[in-house]
Amino acid sequence: MIALTYKSKQYGLLALKVLILTLTFGYIYVKITGEGGITPGQYLESIRFQDWPFLGIFLSLAALNWLLEICKWRSLASVVQPVSFREAVRQSLASLTVSLATPGRIGEYGAKAVFLPSNLRKKVLLLIL
Repeated sequence: MIALTYKSKQYGLLALKVLILTLTFGYIYVKITGEGGITPGQYLESIRFQDWPFLGIFLSLAALNWLLEICKWRSLASVVQPVSFREAVRQSLASLTVSLATPGRIGEYGAKAVFLPSNLRKKVLLLIL
C-alpha cells in the first residue's frame, strides 16, 4: 500500500471538499434551469415588490430551521461526546450538503456519524433514529 504524506492528505481532502461543493452547486443549478426552467437572473427579475416580505419571512424561517437543527444535533451529540456550537454548525451544514445528493436525505444521518470517533458511530446512529 502506498503511504501518503500528511501534506498530500491535506490537499486531497481540500480537493475533495471543493469537488463536493462544486457538484452540489452544479446539481442545484441544473435542477433549477433544466427542462423549461428559468435562469437565476430571470427569477430575480420576476420577483415583484410585494413578494419581498414573503421572501424575508421564508429566509427567516429557513435560518430558524437550520438553527434548531444545529441545536438539536449539538444536544444529541453531547450525550456521546461534547460538541461546541461552532463544530455543530460545521457538522450540520456539511451533512446537509451530503444529503442533497442522496434519496430522501438519508445521507445526512451517516454524514453526521462520520464526524465522531468510529467506536461511537453506532451509538450516535441509534440516538439519531
